Amino acid sequence: MKIPTYSTIVLLFLSLLLSPSAAQNDSCFSLSGSTTCAAFQDYYISLTGLATQYPFLKKVTDIKTFDAGMQSFVTSPQFYLAPLGCTNKANVASKIPYARYSMTYLCSILIQDSSYSLPCNYNQRLSPPPLCKQTCFDFMASVESLTDNTETCPNLLQQSSNMANLNSSCEYWSGLNGTDYCMVGVANEPYNCGNN
Repeated sequence: MKIPTYSTIVLLFLSLLLSPSAAQNDSCFSLSGSTTCAAFQDYYISLTGLATQYPFLKKVTDIKTFDAGMQSFVTSPQFYLAPLGCTNKANVASKIPYARYSMTYLCSILIQDSSYSLPCNYNQRLSPPPLCKQTCFDFMASVESLTDNTETCPNLLQQSSNMANLNSSCEYWSGLNGTDYCMVGVANEPYNCGNN
């Protein structure tokens, strides 16, 4: 009787270790102590799941390296110039102007990723609030004002089309279109109205 019981316990333990949720938890990273995502400290993101889209996450080892990576990424061409097709500056600029509420927007994008980060939070019985729609629109308006010129974006037709697609995410993506229980930009960036 002892041998089957012991074997059953071992098999159960191994199955738990190899289960998807256990493996997934290995990549879940707590934002506790973050200065860039200060209003999101109760929540988690998935480092390995998001690293392909956000390569700076590959270098994250602790909350300090996360914050440093965030600071660098929001002023890099890859943040909003490249997605808009503004290759004139995206290929050569080392640092770009800070768009209003960039940090809050990026924190929300990382946390609200439904494939990787949200499961990390659900496993902890957490349900992160979406970004408030108005904060999302404030960010988009700032990006548009910074890129609506031929010096930054030579192809303004492409910029306008891509900008419209980005704006639609503030309307239709549940992670960015909050109205009642949502994360307002000033909660995460209380100084200078989110203008850094």
